[in-house]
Amino acid sequence: METHNPSTPVSAKCLLLPLAPFR
Repeated sequence: METHNPSTPVSAKCLLLPLAPFR
């Protein structure tokens, strides 16, 4: 899995999805 990949919006979404309700 790449760490700095501009073609992987899924990674950010997966990390933001669980963070949205947790915030």
